[in-house]
Amino acid sequence: MKNLVKAGVGAALALGAVAAHASITVPTSSNTADTAVLFVDVFTGTTLDKAYVGDTNIQVSSIVAGTLPSTFSDANLQTLLTTYANQPGTTTYWALEGANNYGNAPQLITSSASKPAVVGSTGNGLFTAGVSFHGEINGVNGLINGSPTSVLLDSDAQLTGSGFNPLALAGDVANWYGNTGQITTTGLGTQSVIYSMTATDTQNITAGVLTAVFNAALTSSGLTFTPISAVPIPAALWLLGSGLLGLLGVARRRVGVA
Repeated sequence: MKNLVKAGVGAALALGAVAAHASITVPTSSNTADTAVLFVDVFTGTTLDKAYVGDTNIQVSSIVAGTLPSTFSDANLQTLLTTYANQPGTTTYWALEGANNYGNAPQLITSSASKPAVVGSTGNGLFTAGVSFHGEINGVNGLINGSPTSVLLDSDAQLTGSGFNPLALAGDVANWYGNTGQITTTGLGTQSVIYSMTATDTQNITAGVLTAVFNAALTSSGLTFTPISAVPIPAALWLLGSGLLGLLGVARRRVGVA
């Protein structure tokens, strides 16, 4: 894990304290910060153009409870989206993550593919991810070092410190600190699924359960949310149904003539 994240986790385990100049609220053992944090990277090839980390001020518990969030954006995110993410040859990666309390349920993660496969079969993964997220935000606040609740990063060293590099999966945001595979979404406008992860016991005993709660997409307007709709019926099935009804009508007419 990255140096800044290691330092943050170490401080969390020892003190359970928030960084002195914290700008993003950090979940601790006594504080249900309940915040969802957006991570966005823009690359040209394997070179970082610009990265963003920001507090969305969206409560994890609110999303899990079924409250559809409003579109989120701020000045730093708009700069990233309008100045860097729309350039030819660039690729945008993003993820939304959050934790309610320090190592406890629920957690919040996004996935642009199928439902993430969580490593391990116990609640330990949930606890580890919560502790890692705690340290992650402490590290990010060290980069912000001021009053804003978001930051723009422009170097690989800063990106490593932010704990989000989807091109170098080694135990960071992009693979949920080693607890699952790639959970970042690639491209602006690409729809992603937000999952909550809960466990009746987060201390190595019970398995964590992933539940889809909303769809989300990062667009030029910001981070947008939509309900998860019912699975659409394929057009072929509608045609089949129409054909069967037609045949039934023909059969009834023939019976009437006979």
